[in-house]
Amino acid sequence: LAEVLEFGVRVGRSERTFGETVRLGGDRFDYTETVNEGAVRIGRGLFGLERQFVGYATLGVEEHDELDRTQKRYAGGTYAATPFRGTDGYVEAALGYDGRIAYPTSYSREDGLGVLATFRHSGVFGDLHRNTALGDAGYTWSLLPRQGHQVVMRGQVGWSDGDDTLQSNFSIGGGLSTGLPRGYFG
Repeated sequence: LAEVLEFGVRVGRSERTFGETVRLGGDRFDYTETVNEGAVRIGRGLFGLERQFVGYATLGVEEHDELDRTQKRYAGGTYAATPFRGTDGYVEAALGYDGRIAYPTSYSREDGLGVLATFRHSGVFGDLHRNTALGDAGYTWSLLPRQGHQVVMRGQVGWSDGDDTLQSNFSIGGGLSTGLPRGYFG
């Protein structure tokens, strides 16, 4: 079993911006937050070094907080949707197939199909209570391999219920780290 299962730990801090989501006196401002994250993941296919079926479970925590410098600029403004500030303790399960290879010299995965379905339950502990299901499918085709040119076609579809926050609304720019438009229907 130890040869089949992989174990991973992810710790990070990111800054996320939601464009023109705060109104104040006829002006629109961006909402910017920092997210501290820690997660433990166990499963198969975590590292993308071979073509294979992917399945994993994650236990994680995220801490969302608004940047002080932006909060002062638009104090008293009206938000497009209420931003979530606080702790999100979650469990997540994923199942899929990744037929793309990540070579050591690649900046992106190479030729092949990738399909992934995830379900995330927020509310294990913390302040956020939401369920989210997300389907992601894409195909990468190396157009001119020697010059590193690729054509990537990808799409996502999702659903969520529970707390309605700014971070769960439709946004252009997509699922974090995938650069795609996304939307949830609840």
